[in-house]
Amino acid sequence: MPPQRSQRNPSLGDSPTERAPHSDVAAGRDTGRYFSARRGTEGTFAVAGLTCSVHMASYRGTAEADLLLPRDVVVFGLERDPDIAIEEAVNPPRGGTRSVSAPNDCFVLPRGHRYTAKMKGQGSQQYLFCDVEHPAVARVLGEVAGGLELRPHLGPNPIALGLVERLASICLTPGDFPLAYVESLASMLVVELFRANGTMPIPAPLTPNVGSARFKLVLDFVEEHLDRDIGLTELASLVGLSVTHFSHAFKAKYGVSPYRYIVRRRLKRAGTLLRTSDETIAAIAARVGFSTQSRFSGAFAKFTGSVPSAYRSAAVGAASIGGCR
Repeated sequence: MPPQRSQRNPSLGDSPTERAPHSDVAAGRDTGRYFSARRGTEGTFAVAGLTCSVHMASYRGTAEADLLLPRDVVVFGLERDPDIAIEEAVNPPRGGTRSVSAPNDCFVLPRGHRYTAKMKGQGSQQYLFCDVEHPAVARVLGEVAGGLELRPHLGPNPIALGLVERLASICLTPGDFPLAYVESLASMLVVELFRANGTMPIPAPLTPNVGSARFKLVLDFVEEHLDRDIGLTELASLVGLSVTHFSHAFKAKYGVSPYRYIVRRRLKRAGTLLRTSDETIAAIAARVGFSTQSRFSGAFAKFTGSVPSAYRSAAVGAASIGGCR
């Protein structure tokens, strides 16, 4: 199924002024108070235990936050007006307080740790807020996930900026991205997050020895379901691997990532349909799993060097010439 677009992120809310929730962390609920600010959710997506959302908040005067959450959270700054000053701390007072300088700083708040912050000034801030629950970590890292925890982090973003920007783009228009692509980026975030801020090193991913017979299940599944969104999680489950181990094993055997393989198979099927059927281009786009004709046309042109209509015309012309010989 495609990445889910939620109407509201339960971590933050969308009311003009945030309320002050108080509840039991052990029971799996938020504890503390959020910034008193005008905040709006610009977009969100959720896949298998990971929820990311882009928010824009406007501040005037002084605002404070005091959080203690039952799940791991990471927040990436995207843009911030220079007139806003932020002081923040994890596990105060022993955790120390620091001033946020760069607009793209981030904080990592592991479950059960307390975060406090004070914001002064007037202006707005855009940020990416990600909830990371254990199913997301287990799905990506497999058996090693049980012993991994995150360390608190306040400071420069340890994750590649390009990855953060792509995740933010998915939040804003989740329907434009295939599920395999979204799950690939979500997996990259989990791996990079624990690699940079884990309490222990992540073991180097071994390439499992997956025989051709087991992978045939995956290839057959892809061929049978090219008309719909295909996720990495369901492909990995066919061979009993975590997403990370499956992706490494698949690329080692076929030379491309699972996501790229799926795209190629969609486009090759589309080429066959363009040559052998009189279906409309829009109908063919739907039959090979593209959400819109324009996205299909762009991908097809990049793959073949011709837009679908030109490709079909050339194929028809070649067939006519061949028939006259």
